Amino acid sequence: MDDVFVLGIHDGHNSSVALLKNGKIEMAIQEERLTRTKNYYGFPEKSIGYVLQKSEISANDVDMIALSSEYQYNPNVHTREGLMKHRNEEFKHYYIYYLKRFYVDTPLFRYSVKKNREERIKTLEKIGFPRKKINFVNHHLSHAAAAYFSSPWRENTLVLTLDGNGDGICAGVWVTNGSEIKIIAETPQYHSLGSIYSKATFMMGMVPWEHEYKIMGLAPYAKGKQTEIAYQKFKKYLDLDPKNPLVFKRKIPEPTIHIYRRFMKDFAAMRFDYIAAGLQKFTEEMIVKWVREAIKKTGIKRLALGGGVFMNVKANKRIMELPEVKELFIMPSCGDETNSLGAAYWVYSMYKKEHGEMPDIPSIGPVYLGGDISRHEIETALKKRKFEFNREDNIEKTVSELLSEGKIVARASGRMEFGARALGNRSILADPSDILNVEEINNMIKRRDFWMPFAPSILDSEEKRYIINKKGIEAPYMILSFDTRTESRKQIIGAIHRADYTARPQIVDKDWNSKYYTIISDFKKRTGIGAVLNTSFNLHGYPIVRGAEDALWVMENSGLRYLALGDYLVTK
Repeated sequence: MDDVFVLGIHDGHNSSVALLKNGKIEMAIQEERLTRTKNYYGFPEKSIGYVLQKSEISANDVDMIALSSEYQYNPNVHTREGLMKHRNEEFKHYYIYYLKRFYVDTPLFRYSVKKNREERIKTLEKIGFPRKKINFVNHHLSHAAAAYFSSPWRENTLVLTLDGNGDGICAGVWVTNGSEIKIIAETPQYHSLGSIYSKATFMMGMVPWEHEYKIMGLAPYAKGKQTEIAYQKFKKYLDLDPKNPLVFKRKIPEPTIHIYRRFMKDFAAMRFDYIAAGLQKFTEEMIVKWVREAIKKTGIKRLALGGGVFMNVKANKRIMELPEVKELFIMPSCGDETNSLGAAYWVYSMYKKEHGEMPDIPSIGPVYLGGDISRHEIETALKKRKFEFNREDNIEKTVSELLSEGKIVARASGRMEFGARALGNRSILADPSDILNVEEINNMIKRRDFWMPFAPSILDSEEKRYIINKKGIEAPYMILSFDTRTESRKQIIGAIHRADYTARPQIVDKDWNSKYYTIISDFKKRTGIGAVLNTSFNLHGYPIVRGAEDALWVMENSGLRYLALGDYLVTK
């Protein structure tokens, strides 16, 4: 039987491309890694070329194209300048006409959708994809398919999707079985919990759809009466619909997408950390209520979650700890970037169904889905620079030795991770027991806000030593947070949250990444610590590095002194 290729495309915020071969993701990449513009918004033409070239196939070999939106929003905002103008006007409440023109089902809206779809089709035809191969998949269905088909389960799974908005809704409750994914409740985008969080992010001077994690990281530092006051203010905005508690419903007149002016009035002169803490508490409480109602309604206690709000690892922790939740899977890096995967999964599952077969889609497993770095690429890039470098017989041992000596080492080796989390192959590593490493990494390269924690990569054999995971939920993707154990906390103090001592770990499996496992294992032999501090390899405000040129550029423009680039140790 011939191979079946499906190319999934997310054309929007944090655009991406994924290639599905016979039900398995062969390669996936975000456009930001190629354009070097963080969270790139627009048509991912570079990613399409990259995926085809790395997979050694042509456009003719692709059987189906899956675009992850039915609406296909106006491409005029598909530049950073256009996007920021759109954001600023929308968030300042001056964009009401946009609501009237594009967010209601009117003839003008339907015309816009048809026009934008036709533009995408023509763009794809120019690349070499015929019109008959192109499919459009609903935004939230893409989120649901990504979470469900990436999970280990193919029966009786409750899927929840939650984000700012996409194709007219912001939340969905889905029941799944086999190839069936059925939505049983949806929340219109005007009642969006995600929008409240992103608008609050903007109110506090940060970039919406990008810096929400900073609000989450700040929240544990604020406690007391003012936090409760902020929480009570947020509670006045949104709740579950009493007539249908699977749906969110706003308690204010204006849509949540236009709540900015209300924020400025309600939170004038309130300290920013209290706002962050109140917002985080409100978000967690709302999600927990919603999850409980969904389980109560369906009786399903196995959950798969997708959508950008579930990037909130503290809210995920609350879900995990609910007694009603028996099994839990959260789509790795579950923002819009993974919709290219979900759209491809869905189109492939429908193809199999049409042929009277069940979709043979395996769980996603390790998400090292980008390209590798070849020795030729490394040597070519090194010849252009004056760094000292040496090819090592055992680079993993060299890295662990440097870490044990207190050095900070960047690593760019093997296939690149997909998504927002660096999982060892495009990471900056350090001894997690030395709290001074946090300041040094921030000073030399990361420039992160002082309150933001780094994360630990922990050997699977050492998990119980460092974190409390009562249900044994798998945690290989840094998408869940856990309480840490008091008796061993000092060993990873530099890689946990300083206010509440939680950790957002990557539990490292040798079969998933043997070389990274070897580094941590050898570090344990030298120090007795079965974990390393891990943060993404990038300058602040830039995407994670992709190849040798990116890695060496960061080294040139930072205080970084040691870089493991493939088998080469580069120093300055």
